[in-house]
Amino acid sequence: MSELISIIISAVLFIAIMIIFTREEMDYVSWALLAAFISCVVAARIFGTTLSEFIGFIEFEALIFIICMQIVVAITEDHKIFQWIVLKALHLTKGDHKKFFFLICLIASFSSAIVSDITVGIIFVPLVIRACKILKINAAPYLFGLSFTINIGSIWTPFSSSENILIGAAFELDFAYFMAWFTPIVIGILIFTTSLLNYVMLRNQDPPPEKQKRILMDIMDPSIVIVDNKKFVLNFLYFAGILVGFIFIPDAYIVAIIGAIAMCLLNKTKFVDVLKKIDWQVITFFIAIFLLIGTMKLNGTFDYIGAIIEPRLSDNVLVASITILLLISIL
Repeated sequence: MSELISIIISAVLFIAIMIIFTREEMDYVSWALLAAFISCVVAARIFGTTLSEFIGFIEFEALIFIICMQIVVAITEDHKIFQWIVLKALHLTKGDHKKFFFLICLIASFSSAIVSDITVGIIFVPLVIRACKILKINAAPYLFGLSFTINIGSIWTPFSSSENILIGAAFELDFAYFMAWFTPIVIGILIFTTSLLNYVMLRNQDPPPEKQKRILMDIMDPSIVIVDNKKFVLNFLYFAGILVGFIFIPDAYIVAIIGAIAMCLLNKTKFVDVLKKIDWQVITFFIAIFLLIGTMKLNGTFDYIGAIIEPRLSDNVLVASITILLLISIL
């Protein structure tokens, strides 16, 4: 009976936190910490769980990875590397509106596989809108393209989204696993999505005047974002080296630690100053969620849910997978 009470409390708290998380006006971090505290107290009273066991629920490797990658991205943004990539893409297309559409969508998808989708949107959207204004073309197809392809790219790697970080940590899935299994899916969806948007929204759009193309090439020169050429090149190479490290070293958090420290030393940046740029709300929220999920594993909540769902699933693996996918989407 006491175990059932623990399951009910954990499930109610988890659902409540997911609802609160969607309400912008509410302090979801404080509520998540409160829910984790209540869940841990209940688990301690019923199961006699010790402090060391609660600490064991926290996926420290995932947290270290998130912190270090936020440091790397913050330094990368300081040197306008992503802005340079967008402007370089513009110049490669020479103002051709269709080439620009496909290339910017591809780059946005790749970028969101490395950094958070919000960061990619903040960097790409203003530059794309400005480019469209200069070319005197409708920005809607490009913004739709960015919106879709950024989300597509965010499923590509184990560190591209919060969900992937949690899943990767729980099942010990490395970069190579995500590349092997998700690359065909991402590429397929990317080709289908951009082709569909091109057919529906971009096909009938008139090309920009040659005069506007020349103006775009002059105004949006990639070199305008480079302040210190030597530091820019070194940071670009360091960032590329970190990405290569994820391919060859299975422990992503080790690569992230080395990368963050190296970039701080390269730029002579005080580690304390860089820590101020970290989104500690996200880190704290993850700690609370790890504790809450840990207590749900302890009291058998997931086993109970599995016992309810399993008899209702089809014996066909594909149908069962789609059913689970739909249930997760609803949640």
